[in-house]
Amino acid sequence: MRFLYRILFCLLIGAVTVLSSSCGSRSNTQVQLRALQASPNEPTTMNVLLDSTMLFSNLALGAASNYMPVSSGSHTLQVEPSNSTTTAISETITLTAATNYTLIAANYAANLTPMLLTDDTTAPSSGDFKLRIANAAVEAGSVDVYILPAGSAGPPTGGVTPTISALGFTASSNYQSLGAGSYEIVVTPAGFPVVQYINSGSLNFAAGQNRTFVILPNASGGLTSMTLADLN
Repeated sequence: MRFLYRILFCLLIGAVTVLSSSCGSRSNTQVQLRALQASPNEPTTMNVLLDSTMLFSNLALGAASNYMPVSSGSHTLQVEPSNSTTTAISETITLTAATNYTLIAANYAANLTPMLLTDDTTAPSSGDFKLRIANAAVEAGSVDVYILPAGSAGPPTGGVTPTISALGFTASSNYQSLGAGSYEIVVTPAGFPVVQYINSGSLNFAAGQNRTFVILPNASGGLTSMTLADLN
């Protein structure tokens, strides 16, 4: 009888192990998608649909959604005003398994442009964080970006080289690997360091984080920014 119990126990442990491995495999291949509205003159909020199914509704200017799980493969991406079924964006996109994406709906309402960014969810080196810059502000044009230790002299004083030069509208930088700590992010017109579009003030970044700093338009014609969490 004890021998029979041992066999049953071993079979149960084996089944649990197989089930756990299977569940882990599904979660490791899941696609995650989030969206951000960056159209400065869109008169209403916006909806995002995937294959005609609503994913995100009523996104206001500068508002970002949480990640939503979606299937990998080819999809039809649609963006439309919340008060209309007129499609502003309709594009075929391909989503890769085990990948996170950020969709930014940028540009003026009449020429809405999708920015589909692939988010880095790999851990930075010990003691570091990763930071990417995305330019979603149509009114900014090409910009220089300075990532400076908090409290240090900014670009107007001279002698400071841009961390990222001439970042065009709808472009995003590679992730920068930096030591954890407090930084200021200064955005200027490309080649004109004396004019500051954005000065973030002191931002704290912890070890193990990945972040995307997005340059955004605001409703009054100026520029603003937001920081999205890509990891941790």
